[in-house]
Amino acid sequence: MSDIDIIVTVYNIRDYIGRGLESIQKQTFSDYNCIIVNDGSTDDSVDVISPFLSDERFHLYNKVNGGNGDARNYGLKYVTSEYVMLPDGDDYLEYNCLETVMNELKRDPVDMIVFGYNQYYLHTEMKEQIHLSVEDGIYNTNTKKDIIVNTPNAPWNKVYRSELFKKNGIFFPVGYRHSDYGTIPKLVLEAEKIKY
Repeated sequence: MSDIDIIVTVYNIRDYIGRGLESIQKQTFSDYNCIIVNDGSTDDSVDVISPFLSDERFHLYNKVNGGNGDARNYGLKYVTSEYVMLPDGDDYLEYNCLETVMNELKRDPVDMIVFGYNQYYLHTEMKEQIHLSVEDGIYNTNTKKDIIVNTPNAPWNKVYRSELFKKNGIFFPVGYRHSDYGTIPKLVLEAEKIKY
């Protein structure tokens, strides 16, 4: 069993998925599994993914299109690690991302880590660093009530203890755009310790 599972959902993103998977493959931390869920892509996304499957850490699961929430739920069925990360298929990670996160988790074994990120604008090639509105620290909704509204709803700038999903029966709503809005607040409410 690896230290962390990474679920990457894919739907018609052949122009972006290669860079995203390469950023995972080149991580300075190597004890992970990458669960790739192809959500019924009709373009050449699977052809771009195929070369990565020679790496034993990368696993492809194909399913009928059901939307991003459904694809994430599908991937969660295959999680065996203590922690899980959910980047979008068009995201890419800084090469030391997993190493940094896993070092933080060894120092403070929390239920969730929430971190800032870089926003890249493809047409202008600009990069903007996005900071969190929550002060650095370890909290829960009992110790800092405003984290329920100040934690970004996106699932991709966080690492979660897998049990948060399993133990609490939390899944992404199916058939809705922005399905993370129905999920992230529930995870924040259930987490005993969240590190920002």
